[in-house]
Amino acid sequence: MIDGQQTGSISNGGTEEFKLEPGQHKILCKVDWCSSREYDVTIAAGETAYLHVKSGMKYYWQFTIPLLVILFLNFYLTFSKEEKPVWFNFLLIGIAVPAIIYILYYTLFNRKDYLAITKDETTLFGK
Repeated sequence: MIDGQQTGSISNGGTEEFKLEPGQHKILCKVDWCSSREYDVTIAAGETAYLHVKSGMKYYWQFTIPLLVILFLNFYLTFSKEEKPVWFNFLLIGIAVPAIIYILYYTLFNRKDYLAITKDETTLFGK
């Protein structure tokens, strides 16, 4: 969204170009009901500005990878008919509960920080 108007959409991993008049603009990106905070950008006459949109969930992989390993191990132990060690349930709870809380926090309570917009100073397009 640019200045409160839906201007277009960007596919995952894609790039898009939007032509704007010189001046100050408010940029907002949304995914379903999650979004970024409004980002103010000032564009001078003849200037090209590049913005980068990425996930605002900073520790996503630090929670996801251990969770996937534990879930894979759980499926392995379940289907191999081996008895699960007692410590495994504590490990499962210790990793799964914080990961689920983290994901729910960003999708329910902090959904305006789900995406982050930054000015892209290192773009290859303009240099």
